[in-house]
Amino acid sequence: LQINLGYLCNQVCKHCHLEAGPNRTENMDAVTVHEMGHIYAHHYGTHPWPEQKWLCELIATYLAYTFMKENQPKLADIWKIINDQNADNSDIKHTTLLDFENMYIEVGVENYGWYQAKFQQIAEKIYDKSGVSFIHAMKKSLTDNPEPLKDDPFRLKEMDDIFKGFSDWAKGPAGNLK
Repeated sequence: LQINLGYLCNQVCKHCHLEAGPNRTENMDAVTVHEMGHIYAHHYGTHPWPEQKWLCELIATYLAYTFMKENQPKLADIWKIINDQNADNSDIKHTTLLDFENMYIEVGVENYGWYQAKFQQIAEKIYDKSGVSFIHAMKKSLTDNPEPLKDDPFRLKEMDDIFKGFSDWAKGPAGNLK
């Protein structure tokens, strides 16, 4: 699987089908990088779809943020500002992982944006503490345990083993993500 995320390259090769080079600055936007994160996660074996929709979104968000942070730090900073503003939205109706799992995109545009902002905030914390090692630990966990435990349908305990704080993050005050 080859994904060309942009045309910037430190070389100028006559055979390059992209005509990439050091003077080319075009890159994918943040949303496209997020969607490519879904494809990569599925290909890499870390996409537990259709179970744990929240985890699929979190993994794609983490991969997108990791790419931006390491390759386009200014875009990562802008993306953080936008998501922090969405996360502060108090006019949302649904705030639990159960709502997200049951309704997914049917929670509505503003509410879906709020969930994505919350996933972004935890992705930032994971990246800041674990860097890229998180995705390797996720792959091992999902490979070793392809089905969630009956007493842990959201895989929160399993996630806590990889990155401490998932259960607390998911519960938040009053048992929601706020």
